[in-house]
Amino acid sequence: MSPATQTTVASAPAKADWTLTVTAREALGTSSKVAFQTLLDLDLPVGTPVTRVAGPDNIFGTADDGQVFENFDVDRDSLNGVEISDGRNAIPNDTIGFTVGTALGGINALEGIGCGGFNVPPLDPGCRIDPDNDMDWHIHCPAGACPAPHVAGSTTAFAGTPADGAMAFSGSNSLHWGRHTDATARRGDSTSFRSLAAFVTTVNLTPLPVAGDLRLSFYHVADMMDNTQADIPVGQALDRGDVQVRVDLNPDPLVDQWGFWDKLAPFENVYDHIPYVWSHYGAQTTYCVLTPTDAGSAPPAPRGVHETMCWPQGVWSHCGNAWGLDTTFGCPGPGAQGATAPGGGALWVRSRFSLANYVGARVQIRWIASSWEFDLNGPAEDYHTYGHGWENSLNDDGWWVDDILITGAITTQVSPTADPDPAPAGTCPLPAAQCNPALGTDQGFAPALVVTDANGDGIFEKGENVELSATATTNPGGCANGVTEYRFLRGAQVVQDWSANAFYREGVQTDATYKVLARCNSTPACTTANGASQTLLVYPGDGTDLTLTVTPIGGGSVSVSVIARPHPPTMSGYDFLRYTAPPAPPANLAGAINLACDQGTGVAVGSPVAVTDAALPASGQVYVYWAGHSSTTTGSRAALGRRTDTTIRVAPASCP
Repeated sequence: MSPATQTTVASAPAKADWTLTVTAREALGTSSKVAFQTLLDLDLPVGTPVTRVAGPDNIFGTADDGQVFENFDVDRDSLNGVEISDGRNAIPNDTIGFTVGTALGGINALEGIGCGGFNVPPLDPGCRIDPDNDMDWHIHCPAGACPAPHVAGSTTAFAGTPADGAMAFSGSNSLHWGRHTDATARRGDSTSFRSLAAFVTTVNLTPLPVAGDLRLSFYHVADMMDNTQADIPVGQALDRGDVQVRVDLNPDPLVDQWGFWDKLAPFENVYDHIPYVWSHYGAQTTYCVLTPTDAGSAPPAPRGVHETMCWPQGVWSHCGNAWGLDTTFGCPGPGAQGATAPGGGALWVRSRFSLANYVGARVQIRWIASSWEFDLNGPAEDYHTYGHGWENSLNDDGWWVDDILITGAITTQVSPTADPDPAPAGTCPLPAAQCNPALGTDQGFAPALVVTDANGDGIFEKGENVELSATATTNPGGCANGVTEYRFLRGAQVVQDWSANAFYREGVQTDATYKVLARCNSTPACTTANGASQTLLVYPGDGTDLTLTVTPIGGGSVSVSVIARPHPPTMSGYDFLRYTAPPAPPANLAGAINLACDQGTGVAVGSPVAVTDAALPASGQVYVYWAGHSSTTTGSRAALGRRTDTTIRVAPASCP
């Protein structure tokens, strides 16, 4: 039996040691794993074929088998161009998925509730989905190439691409969450207020993965309202996108018993913002953000609904660039220019996910987007029609998705089942005879803490999921009649209290020192005093991790320096810029010169990187300096830091 063949039939039980992660959720998720991990002997159903789907070429037996690919360019029914459907009016669907709105038909329907802290009805009657049930997901095609959006049978109003708005990573089409309020100019692109909508696909994942299987990737550009324009804290978003997953709990391929939705955490180009917190504006009745109600009731659930799109969880709002090639904003990239792009071009980034937790499962994956309640009493449905300085905004255009790829897909659900054989004798050893705090290095223990980041590059990017493991901790002092428990801390804050769970996972946000303590729960004397610690330095992607120092060194010269910080492979060395003021430097730093580019490549983290400037400003003038991580991608410069008004300064593209 070879998992590399086209079809594998389990004529006898195929046994293997599988890792099972037990969770506290009603359905499998990718976060808040608790309790323990254990190895179980699982069997494939006897006589069940495992057939990989025909790949993008639709020919069985070729190298791309097992791949599900969608670029939104294939008109599968050859009727009216590429169409997408949410089930309304019996409209055909040419894509691998379907859209789900809040009402008016569709396959199921979404509901939303205000995140914890916000006023909800009746205190705030507007903290709910807009009764207009806006469905902003649509196929984004060049003007005139898509089915007319306003005729009988269409699924989405405001779906007609303006003449200057064609945008796709490959081919000519993409998937877009947003609305086009001006048929002649893309500056009228916007998003609906108080909306919640998703694009959903269903896939059966192989129980016999080979190299490259069980991965999800796609290219996207997120350009949604956040602190870039709105008066909210840095790093917080008002409108946002997320990727979520749920699992079929019934192994019968003829029966779907779907669990609850939960976040699917990326390991490349991770979430770049978090939703804004209610306390910023206080208990006002004109603002709130919404989370879907179909995620169960596991914590966090301040209103009885498990929150998936609320503070402080990761979301996308500015990832990639819809308006130029100078930066990829909150995502490190690298950015790639799309096949079609408006104006000066657009930069797309690829986000990737592991589906290894769902081996052998039938799953649904959804791209879900949500927008905030803003100005309940106003007549406007979106930023552009609201006006008051929001019209023609470059920060409210929505979310484009293209070139979705899922690997390890099979034609029919084949889920492994538990092996009923009894466990071999002697596999459950007895605990140690005594707890002796004099042994080991710390009260009966030799504590250890190992940190692993999601993409395995050793660089901790803001929002990236990290796993802290205490499994290497040993207990020379023993623990009679008890078990070893662990407590995890971030600085002085307890982030996971005493439990037998030796793992802690979170999306890192800023520099922090993490610590794990261990204890024998039957003997308090065996509780570590110092534990084991790891300090994580986080790459935020906005330049705020760098501190610039200017030091006179004699003769009118100055040394301009930074301390080297971790940065992802898309960055290498540091760029230094100088500007002569007055006037005050503009937001795009036009007029700045390159003092030095790509300095300090390969230096150790913590080492100084310095350049010398021997020039002198004229009387009445001053020099203003900036430094930022240097991008290795031509045309994709790095952020230099944030101004006091929270806007990001980006290095001009003139560095080589």
